[in-house]
Amino acid sequence: MSMRDCFSKLVNAQSFTSGPKTLTITKAEERMVGQGAEAERKPVCSFAEIADEWACNTTKTNLLCDAFGEEGSDWVGHQIILSQGYGEHKGGKKGPVIDLTIPAGTPPIPDPVTPTADPTPPANVPAADGEPAPVDSINADNIPI
Repeated sequence: MSMRDCFSKLVNAQSFTSGPKTLTITKAEERMVGQGAEAERKPVCSFAEIADEWACNTTKTNLLCDAFGEEGSDWVGHQIILSQGYGEHKGGKKGPVIDLTIPAGTPPIPDPVTPTADPTPPANVPAADGEPAPVDSINADNIPI
């Protein structure tokens, strides 16, 4: 293996001058990106279709979380479209940027359902100690006692 291959190659806006690319995420992990004082932790995605990886900024990370879920493992197997756009970089400099599109027809992730415990035990079910559960003022036939 060439030692030059040890370094991650990240896509940039110039990677998409020939047009948008539909890519399938194969891995998404948090990694230090950049050098020295400018290094920061970012999600980095790998793809089935290209060898280069993509470091997501905060805006793109939020879009992916909204579309596929909070965990990087939730993103694996989903397709995205990356293309060249024009925008503002850190520091206010304007120029080519990577645009992210979630393909049409991607189902939204469902809102998490929080299970709720029923505080009232079912009637006539023995309690954990083997004693019958207390019966409220109406029996199973709805006849007041």
